Amino acid sequence: MEDKAECWYTTTVMSYELVVVLDGEATAAKKKSVRVSVEKTLKVFKGKVVDFSDWGVKTLAYKIGKSKTGVFLLYDLELEANAARELGLKLRLNEDIIRYLLIKQEGKKVKE
Repeated sequence: MEDKAECWYTTTVMSYELVVVLDGEATAAKKKSVRVSVEKTLKVFKGKVVDFSDWGVKTLAYKIGKSKTGVFLLYDLELEANAARELGLKLRLNEDIIRYLLIKQEGKKVKE
């Protein structure tokens, strides 16, 4: 009987790409604090960082606030599908992040 009670609700873990953009004048300490903050937030939502890449400073296509350049951080994630929206809401609250983009990688379902 317990097995049926546990299996009525299943979550699917999906593969995502997350790009976080910081102000181009962000210091190394600021980048590290944002990285730690993002990884802590992922742990709250039972997500896992599969890969991380620091793309460095790039020129933005248009100004975001007063920033003409941005520091781009790329994460490959495994995250429950229902937690993606909540992750976006938490990222919006971080004042150091000027933009973010969370994209589901099609055809890369991790497990059910």
